[in-house]
Amino acid sequence: MKKQLFITPRSTVRKVYSVAEAIRIAISKNITVTDAFLATLVTLLSEKNKFLSDVINKKRVNSILSPKDAIRDDKTRVVFLLVEVFLLSTDATIKANAEIVSEVLNRYGLSMINKPYSEQTGDTDALLSDLDSAEVSAAIDALANLRTAIEELRTAQADWKECYHVNANNNIDLSITPSASKLKDDVREIINLKIVPYLYTMSQVNSADYENAYNEVYQIIDTNNNNVRNHLNRIKDGEQEVVAEDIL
Repeated sequence: MKKQLFITPRSTVRKVYSVAEAIRIAISKNITVTDAFLATLVTLLSEKNKFLSDVINKKRVNSILSPKDAIRDDKTRVVFLLVEVFLLSTDATIKANAEIVSEVLNRYGLSMINKPYSEQTGDTDALLSDLDSAEVSAAIDALANLRTAIEELRTAQADWKECYHVNANNNIDLSITPSASKLKDDVREIINLKIVPYLYTMSQVNSADYENAYNEVYQIIDTNNNNVRNHLNRIKDGEQEVVAEDIL
């Protein structure tokens, strides 16, 4: 009988997620008897691992959205800066038109670029809509290059929204940032302190129904731990660089 083996704490979030999913499948495949207690543990594991998956996907989506957001921020700054420059003009007509546009910009403020994605997107949509009104639109056309700057902001906004809709998981709230490390520890705890000891004990008293499941779970964990150890050794020896996946 193999000894109890536990997921190493040096496993990344992604590795723990993969191990947990593999263990869930292994139990489902190998345990054919009715076991309410084990079923409860597997359900708990699935729920926690779903949260972990959401965090991984959220970070993936944010890594894709961030460059698009940076472009949108820059285009927003240009619009605000141009209007500030026009407000300093000694030409009464230019200044009057700038004041009309500035009144709209001041409803939102440049600080909008520091808001969460969802709020910034809503504010940008509203700002662009307000700038399309007849009076404001006429004032914009009277100010050199401002129409171009606003259209570039509109394009950047559209690009960000398209990227979000293509990549974002509809079940992920990007305004919430749960702790990946805390969720990882929760999943490891369920496996290391509950599922592994239970399967180990049951495989000793009822090997016919539980030994195959325990052996497969043992192999999954053993493979993971070996992979983690070898990967860290390669980094230590300078054979491999640290990448984002080593943190998440």
